[in-house]
Amino acid sequence: MKEVPNSQLHTPNFPEAPMYRFRFLLIFALFLGLARTSGAAGDDPLMVPDDYPTIEEAFENVKDGGVISIRPGKYRLGRTLEVKGDVTFQGVSGLAEEVIIVCAYSDVFKVTGGSPRFQNVTVNCTATKRNCFYVTGGTPTIFQCVLTSSKGGGILVEGKEADPLVDKCEMKNCGGPGVCVIQEGRGRFKECEIFRNKMAGIEVVDSGDPTVTECTIHEGKGPGVIVSKKGRGKFTDCEIYENKGTGVEVNEAGNPTFTDCQIYDGRAGGVFVGKKGLGQFKDCEIYANAEPGIEVNESGNPTFTECSVFNGKASGVFVWQEGLGTFNGCEIYRNEKPGVVIQEAGNPTFTGCEIHNGKQHGAVVWNEGLGTFKDCEIYANAEPGIEVWDSANLTVTGCNLHDGKSSGIYVHDKGAGTFSTNTLSKNYRDGKLSNWAIEFNAGKVKGSGNTPEMPKH
Repeated sequence: MKEVPNSQLHTPNFPEAPMYRFRFLLIFALFLGLARTSGAAGDDPLMVPDDYPTIEEAFENVKDGGVISIRPGKYRLGRTLEVKGDVTFQGVSGLAEEVIIVCAYSDVFKVTGGSPRFQNVTVNCTATKRNCFYVTGGTPTIFQCVLTSSKGGGILVEGKEADPLVDKCEMKNCGGPGVCVIQEGRGRFKECEIFRNKMAGIEVVDSGDPTVTECTIHEGKGPGVIVSKKGRGKFTDCEIYENKGTGVEVNEAGNPTFTDCQIYDGRAGGVFVGKKGLGQFKDCEIYANAEPGIEVNESGNPTFTECSVFNGKASGVFVWQEGLGTFNGCEIYRNEKPGVVIQEAGNPTFTGCEIHNGKQHGAVVWNEGLGTFKDCEIYANAEPGIEVWDSANLTVTGCNLHDGKSSGIYVHDKGAGTFSTNTLSKNYRDGKLSNWAIEFNAGKVKGSGNTPEMPKH
C-alpha cells in the first residue's frame, strides 16, 4: 500500500488553540451569567411562595424589569415596599380578590420612580393615616386592583414627578379619600370605581391635576369629589352619585373641568362652588339631588355650559352670599323648588338658558340679590316666571316668558330691575292674563322695547 505523504492528508481547519479556548470560555461565562439572572426582564417570573416564601424576599431578589408572580393567598408585609424601578407585581389567578397584600405599619407600596406595574391584587392598608399606594415619582401602572384602607386612603399622589396610570381599579371602604392628588401631582384614572369611602371619593388640592375618565364615584360619606387650594383636574364621562356630601365641591381657587358627567341622587347638593372657587362644567347632567343642584356662594365663580339641572328636590340653582357664576345654554327644569334662587348679593349671569316646568318659580330674586338674564326662555312654571322683591335688582334682556301658571314677571316690595326687549305671553294668574305684575310698592323699575310693554307703576 502506497503511503500518502503528510502534506496530502486532509486536515480539519481548527482555529489556533489559544483563540479556540478563549471563545469556549467566553460562551461558558455567558451561560453562567444568564443562569444567575433569574427574575430579570425576559426570564421566568419569581413565584411567591414557590420560589420565595414572602413578597419581600422576592422583591429583594428580583432584577429591574423582572416579574413577581403571586399565588392566591393573604400576604402580610412587615414594611413598606419602596419601588423605583420597572418591576411587575401580578396575581397569577387574574382575580384581585384572591391575592391580598396587607401592611399594618405604613403605606403598603411607595413608588418613587420608574414604571412598575401592579395588577390583579388586593392591597389592604390597616395603618392609621397611611395609604395603599403612595406615589411621589415615576409612572406606575395599577391595573385591575382593589385598594382598601380602613384607617387611611387608597392612593396618594404627591409632587409633579408623580404620574400613575390607574386603570379598572376599585378604591373602596377607605377611612380617608379613595384618591388624593396633591402638590402638583398628576395621574390618569380610567374606568375606576371609587365608593363607600369615609371622606371624599377623590380629593385634589395644592395644584394637583389628575385626569379622570369614565369613573364612578358613589356612596361616600363625604363629597364625591372635592377640589380646593388651586387644585385642577379633568373629569370626563364620570358618574357621581349617592354620596352623603355634595357630589362635587370646589373652593379656595380650585378650578377643575367636568365634561359629560352625571351628578345625581346625592343626599346633599349636586355641585357646590364657594370661597373663590372656579370650575368649568360642560354638557353635564345634575339631577335628583336632595339639596340645590348647583349652589354658589362667597365669590365662587364657576361656568356651566349646556348643562341640565333637573328633578331636584330643592332649587335647581342657588346663588347667594356674593356668589357669581356664568350659565350658558343650560336647561333647568322640573325642580321641586324654584329653578333659580338668587339672594344676598349673589350676582350670576344666565344666557340662552331654558327654565321650565318648575313646581314653583322659574326664578326668584330677593334679599338684595342681583343677576342678569339674557336671551332666556322661561315657561310653564307653577309660580311666576321671574319674581323680584326685598331690595333685589335684576336685569332681564331679550327673554321669552310664556305659558306660566302665574305672572310672567312679578316685581314687588322694593324689588327693582331693568327689563328690555322681552316677550311675555300666555301667562295666567287665577285664570286671568298676567304677563306683568308690577306692584305699587316695587322699587325702581325700568322697561323698554318689551312685548307687551311693561306697565307703569
